[in-house]
Amino acid sequence: MRAADETSPPALAPQGSADLLDTLRRLVAADPGAPFGYDGLRPVVTRAAFWREASGVAAALAAPHPAAAAPEGGPPPPGMVGLLLPDGVAAQAWIVGALLAGRPAALLDARDPPERTRAVAEALGLSALLAPQDTPEGAPGLAALAGARLALLPPPPAEAPPWDAGPPPALAEDAPALVVPTSGSTGRPKGIVHSRLTLRFRATQVAAEYDLGPGKVYFLTAPPTTIAGQVHALAAMLSGALLLRLDVGRLGAAAAARAAEEVGGPTAMQGITATLMALLAAPDAPRALRRVAWVQASGTALLPSDLLALRGALPAGCRLVNVYGLTEAPAVFRWVMPDAGWTPDGPRVPVGLPIAGNSVSLRDPDGAPIAAGATGELVVESPFIALGEWQDGRLSNDRIARLPDGSRRLCTGDLARIRPDGWWEVVGRADRQVKIAGWRVDPEEIEDRLRRMAEVAEAVVLPQPPPQGAPARRGLRLVAAVAPAAGAPDDLPALLARRLRVALPARMRPAAIVALPRLPRLPGGKVDAAATLAAVAAATDPPAGRAGAPAEPDPRVARAWTRALGEPPVAGIGFAEAGGDSLAFLHLTLELERLAGVADAMELVHEAMDAAAMSRAIAAPPPRRASLPGARTLLSAPGNGGEDEAQARLREGLEERFRVRTLRPLDWRRYAREGARPEADARAALPAAREAFAAGGPRPALLGYSYGAAVALELARLLEAEGLFASRLVVLDLHLAPERLAPAPGSFGDGPAPGSGGAPWARWLRWRARQVAERPGLARIAARLLPRRPPPGVVALSVWRELELRLREAALRSWVAGPLPRVATEVVVLRSGHPRAHAPDDLGWSAVAPVRRTIAVPGDHFSMVRPPHRAALVAAVEEALADAPGG
Repeated sequence: MRAADETSPPALAPQGSADLLDTLRRLVAADPGAPFGYDGLRPVVTRAAFWREASGVAAALAAPHPAAAAPEGGPPPPGMVGLLLPDGVAAQAWIVGALLAGRPAALLDARDPPERTRAVAEALGLSALLAPQDTPEGAPGLAALAGARLALLPPPPAEAPPWDAGPPPALAEDAPALVVPTSGSTGRPKGIVHSRLTLRFRATQVAAEYDLGPGKVYFLTAPPTTIAGQVHALAAMLSGALLLRLDVGRLGAAAAARAAEEVGGPTAMQGITATLMALLAAPDAPRALRRVAWVQASGTALLPSDLLALRGALPAGCRLVNVYGLTEAPAVFRWVMPDAGWTPDGPRVPVGLPIAGNSVSLRDPDGAPIAAGATGELVVESPFIALGEWQDGRLSNDRIARLPDGSRRLCTGDLARIRPDGWWEVVGRADRQVKIAGWRVDPEEIEDRLRRMAEVAEAVVLPQPPPQGAPARRGLRLVAAVAPAAGAPDDLPALLARRLRVALPARMRPAAIVALPRLPRLPGGKVDAAATLAAVAAATDPPAGRAGAPAEPDPRVARAWTRALGEPPVAGIGFAEAGGDSLAFLHLTLELERLAGVADAMELVHEAMDAAAMSRAIAAPPPRRASLPGARTLLSAPGNGGEDEAQARLREGLEERFRVRTLRPLDWRRYAREGARPEADARAALPAAREAFAAGGPRPALLGYSYGAAVALELARLLEAEGLFASRLVVLDLHLAPERLAPAPGSFGDGPAPGSGGAPWARWLRWRARQVAERPGLARIAARLLPRRPPPGVVALSVWRELELRLREAALRSWVAGPLPRVATEVVVLRSGHPRAHAPDDLGWSAVAPVRRTIAVPGDHFSMVRPPHRAALVAAVEEALADAPGG
C-alpha cells in the first residue's frame, strides 16, 4: 500500500481541541459582528445573530409544553426530537440549538412529503417535533399521524434567553447528538446516530484540508439533512470562515453563482459532481468562482469523464479532491487529483488512501481477510464513525460493533480493492443499495410501500443504468415493475405514481412504473432482474410514447434535451417522465440559454413539458389575451417592497389572461412620518379601483401578495362601503396571526448584507438603514433629512429599500395585531409550501371573509413568485378566478 502523503492529512487528536459548542461560543464572543453565513435568501448573518437564533431554538426545546406533560405545562418529552429544518443558514442555527439544549435531534427535510416525515417519526420513535413557523401542507397533522407520543413543540421564541451568558452545558461528547434518517432495507426508514466527537473531529480535518479560516468563504451545496452537510458546515463555523450555503436546485445555477459573487466568491467548494458541473456552466461562474482553490467532489462515484469535465471548467491552479464516505462514516478515503497530465485507466477514479483516524480492511462473505488484489467488502474501524442506528426510540448496534479499545467497526456493504499502484478503488455494492443524485436509497423500502397497496400483488424496484452514450450526470434511475392484484384498475401505474408523489421524496420515486401480468422469476424463485429490466424497457421504449412517433422539436431543444438526459426526446413524453431530475433540468435550462439565446429559460419551460411544448415556449412569448374584449380587471397589490422584478414577471404572466393594474404602495417617507398602515395604501388605491368598476365588463377582482393581501382586504372593505363588490379576493400567502407572519428577507441576522461588489462600507450602510427603520423616532428624522430619491451612484446600496421593507413589515405586524376588518367578498387563499406547523388550512382568513377554498401552490413564501414555481402560481390564480361571479 502507498504511504500516506498529502492525500491523507495528519490525524487530529480528539482531545486536542475544545468541545465544538465551547469553540463556537468563544468564536462568537471574540467578534460578535463578524459575518457568519449567507444563503442568498437573507442578508449575511453575523455570529451574534446566529448564536441568538440557536439560543432561541434551545429555549423552545426546553420550554414547557402542555401537550407533552401535565395540563399546567412541563418539560418537553424526553428522547429524540425531530427538527423539520428551515432553509439556508437558519438550518444550522436549529442544529446548534439542539446541541445547546442537549437534545439528540433527527434532521428532517421540510420539503419531504408529510407522509414520509410521519414514517420517519414512527420508525425512529421521535418524542417531539420542532417545525418552523410555516410548515408544508399536511404537516399540522403530523402529531396525530405519528401517534400521541409525538408532541408538536411551539416555534422558537422571538426573544432568546441569554444562553450565551456562560459556557454550554457539559455533555458527554460521545453521546448521541444528531440522527440522519436514511432509506432502510427493512421497508422502514432508519436513523444513523453521530456524536459531537465525530462531528468535531472530521470538521476540524476539513478545515485544515481546505485552509479554512477568517476571510475565507466555503461554498457548501450538501443539504443540511445529510452528515456531509453537517460536517462541512461545522468546518466553516469552527474555523471562522463564512459559510455559503446555497440551494442550487431551488435558486438555479445562475442565481447561485450570482449569490456567491455577492460575498466575493468562495475559496473552497463541496458538492456532488452534477451540482458542481451545473454551477460551473452558469454564465457568471468564471467571475464568481475565480478565487476557488479547493473543490471536493463527493456523494457519488467520480467517473473519468467527470474528472476531465471538471478540470476543464475549474480555475487554473484549483485542486480537485475525490472523497469517499458513507452516512455512517463521514469520510473514509481522500485523494487530491494529480495534475492535468494524469488520466484514469479504469471505469472509476480511485478514492485514494484512508483518511487519518480510519483503519480499513477487505473481507470475504465469511468475514475473513482476502488476498491482496482481490475484491472484498470494505470494513472500517474508527472511533469517529456512527454510534449505531436509532430505531423505535433506542440506539441499536446490530451493524456497528463496539471494539475493546473503544473504537467501532462498520461493515460498509461496499466492494473495494487495492489497485496495483496502491490506490484504493470502490467498485460496487454487496447489497441492493444505490445512490440517486447523491442520496442513499434502499429499493426495499419503496417495494414495501408498493406492496402495502391493495391493488398490487407483487412489486420490485430496480436501478436502471443510463443508456449507452448518456452523460455521466444522468446516472442510475429507479424503475418499478408491479403485478396487479385482482380488480386493479387499468391505469394502475398512474395511480401508484400519484400515491408515491405524496408518500416519498423525489429521490425515492421510480422514474417509470410498469404493470406486468407477473414478475419474471429465476429457477430458484427470485425475481429475474435482467428480464424485468428488459420488460420495463420494452414497455417504456420511445416508440411506445403517447404520440407513437419521434418528436420533431426545435433542434436546439432536442440538443439540450439529449445533452441533459443522454437520450433524444419522444413526442408526448415530458422531461420528468423521461427520467429527468432537478439536476438534469438545471442542465437543460442552461443549455437552452446557451444554444437558443433565451434569457431565464427556467421561466419559460418546466419539467412536465415535452420537447415540442418547450420549442413553442422558447419560440415567442404567448399572445396577451388580456387585450381581447371581455378580460377581467385584476387589481394587484404587491408585497411590502412594491413590484420588484419577480412580481413584475408574475404580472406579465397574469396579463395573458387578465387586465392587470398594479396598485402602487405609498412612499416610505409617509410610513416613517405618520406610522401608516395597510389601510392608508388602500385609501390611496381607491380612485384606481373606482375607475376599474366604472369601465364596465366583468366585475374586477383583487389580488394581494403578502403585505399586499392586507391592502387588498382593506380595499375590499372601502369598496363595499360604497356598494362596489369585487368578484373575488385572491390572497397569496399571508397568515393572519402576528406571531406567525413569515419574516421579510433579512429578518434572520442583524449583520451587514452583501452590497454592490461586496464593498464593506455598502453593507454597513444597509445594516444601519435597517436599524434606523426599527426605531420610529430615527425613521421620522430620516424622512426629513434624506431626499425623496437616492442620489445617483447610491442606488446599489439599497438604503432606501431597506427602510421601505422594514417600515412596511412593522406596519403589517401592527395591522394584524389590531382588530381586522370583515368583508363579504369571497376569498381564495393560495398557500405556499412554506412550513407552517400551527397555521390553519386557510391561514386564518375565514375569520374576516367567506373563504371559498384554499389552493396549495409550490415553492415557499419567497420562491412561489419566482421560477420554476411562477407558472404554477399563474395557473392557480386562473383557477381561483375561473368561477368568479360578475362575468
